[in-house]
Amino acid sequence: MAWPLSLDIVEVASVLSSVGTLAIAVTSWYQIHRANQETFYPIVAIDDIGQTSCGVWEIAMKNYGTGPALELKLAIQSDDGCTAIPPIVSGNRVTGLHLAPNEQKTIQFSMDESRLEHRANPFRKREALRISYRCIRGRRHELFTELPEELESNL
Repeated sequence: MAWPLSLDIVEVASVLSSVGTLAIAVTSWYQIHRANQETFYPIVAIDDIGQTSCGVWEIAMKNYGTGPALELKLAIQSDDGCTAIPPIVSGNRVTGLHLAPNEQKTIQFSMDESRLEHRANPFRKREALRISYRCIRGRRHELFTELPEELESNL
């Protein structure tokens, strides 16, 4: 009778070992899933807003995150609404603007008079620069910053 009893103990040990392996697999999957959510996350910051000697306004932006910032869009946000700003990089107007991790770009403002006709209101409040972008996971992010007084007077 000792043989069936020893077989039962071996089977119980095998089942416990399988349960332990399953627990390790589930924990590993969870850690990998969390790591994937936290990676490839863009963090875009405006390093400088200034005017060149030619009178052109420029924004120096850098992506400090671990993932690319896709479809960057610039806009002036005010009480009246939002006005899109077409970006110019290296003298060329671009339709799709992206920032890779640790990449810095200097973007010039292209302020067309037709886009800013509704801004003739002398009682308008301060305006902000809005930068929106998305990460490769599809999440949308927005960044707001106040505009310098000199730039607001040119709008």
